[in-house]
Amino acid sequence: MTLAFTVCMIGSILPAAAQQAKAADTPAQWQYKNVENPMTGKSSDMFLLEGRYLTPPSVGALHVPDITVQCADGKFKGALLEVGAVVQSPPPQRGVGSDQVIVDMRLDENKPTGNQWRIGNDRQTLFFDEPSLTKLLTGRMLWGRLGKDEPLTRRVRLSVGEALSSEVVIQFDMPQDATQLVQSCGLMGRRNGRKK
Repeated sequence: MTLAFTVCMIGSILPAAAQQAKAADTPAQWQYKNVENPMTGKSSDMFLLEGRYLTPPSVGALHVPDITVQCADGKFKGALLEVGAVVQSPPPQRGVGSDQVIVDMRLDENKPTGNQWRIGNDRQTLFFDEPSLTKLLTGRMLWGRLGKDEPLTRRVRLSVGEALSSEVVIQFDMPQDATQLVQSCGLMGRRNGRKK
């Protein structure tokens, strides 16, 4: 019985460890997929970026952490982070809802900053908005001109508390070409929150 459980656990954990090692060797890129909703017939653009754990969940890494961005009709529709661990709800505090958590975000070598993201029903998924996506991509909350004068973030580290444990720290090596994502989500050419 114990041997079967051990083999099962190793079989679950090894694929994630292998994917983490593979992710460290290849340059980061947004994986793109066009998805059609079978009920409505409408399609949306999905972008996925895999990360790696710097501090894995206490139960081990059963999958690779990732960010998924959804866009449709040239507009941002939503984004989420798959943490891979049950997220700890913060104690009640002013300005933070019971379904929100503070995610510490360190962009490149800058100081960490906190952002409020919404906790999903499974308590392992965090949802974030367009300004947070913009911050992940550029290090700023609002777009300026996108181009050679608009450097993109190279590395993002995210930290969130794990339930009944300490924290999970995830790193994303950010792609230096986000053109398709920016165009599909209508992020290009924003100034002060308005399109040019």
